[in-house]
Amino acid sequence: MHITNLFLIGLVLVFLFLFYFAFRYFIKFFVNEKAKKQTFKPKAKKVPCPICNSILYGSETIFTTLYKSNNKKEQVCIIHGCPHCYPTPEQGIKRTCPVCHKELGKNDHLDAYLFNHENKKNHLHITGCIKCGIKN
Repeated sequence: MHITNLFLIGLVLVFLFLFYFAFRYFIKFFVNEKAKKQTFKPKAKKVPCPICNSILYGSETIFTTLYKSNNKKEQVCIIHGCPHCYPTPEQGIKRTCPVCHKELGKNDHLDAYLFNHENKKNHLHITGCIKCGIKN
């Protein structure tokens, strides 16, 4: 073989060697960083239950009853509670009304209005419980 052919083979090997390490560097710092950021991002904002104030994570939801209305922007809503306080409260969980601050029983609920806004977050307005009008 000629010296020029050996020189070209050496250049190709050096180029492949540099390309391999550059590619590994790219994978290590750019692709893995994106994967880490997506993995550790919380999927939803932590939301407290309006009755027991327990933080709801992931797929936990508040049990509600929505009533149909002719007005699509405003619906009557009944809030029963979250998995921590409804149907049976966990040990140490107190169910209280956020309006009158009285303790609620197992079957008590909150009355509310759900306002559906286009291109915005929905808004929930809690009007109270059955005990709000009763004076002690």
